[in-house]
Amino acid sequence: MTKPQIENLRAQLHEALLLDLDDYGLDENQGELTSKFIGLQLNSAFQPIYDAEAGDFFGHEALLRPSLGGIQPATPQFAFSFAEESGRLVKFDRVCRTLHVLNYLQIADKNRPLFLNVHPKLLVSVNAHGKVFERILHAHSVPTQQVVIEIQESAVEQEKQLSEAIENYRDRGYRIAIDEIGRA
Repeated sequence: MTKPQIENLRAQLHEALLLDLDDYGLDENQGELTSKFIGLQLNSAFQPIYDAEAGDFFGHEALLRPSLGGIQPATPQFAFSFAEESGRLVKFDRVCRTLHVLNYLQIADKNRPLFLNVHPKLLVSVNAHGKVFERILHAHSVPTQQVVIEIQESAVEQEKQLSEAIENYRDRGYRIAIDEIGRA
């Protein structure tokens, strides 16, 4: 990233996430952006999504690869639990999704949909779902229609709030994928 791009990103993160870029700890290593937030190093990994019927490549699912100090791997579940216990779950989730988008922009076939998971607790505790993240997407010329929000149905027990969250995301143009439909 060039210096003007980093300064622009600094302003966007401060405005949208109320984070200083220094707090976000954004760093570039061999073309991949990483972040250091709440004492964890955060990396993105992308899993290909294929259309089962056609057998064609369809899009990318962003996966979080956290570590302690960049050395000791940690699970995403540990990272999100740690963020929740630290009282920073909302910002942590936004930092992760922003990091994924920035890395998504570095991959060659970025016109395919980007699948992003949203932490289930945020579906029932946050209003105006996708509004803050939408500003980051638009600042990087990524339309909300290109983002598929993945929601784990079984993780949300309050059906009314799940429906409201889905409707809110759809109203903003995001696509929705429900995981684990029909699991008991």
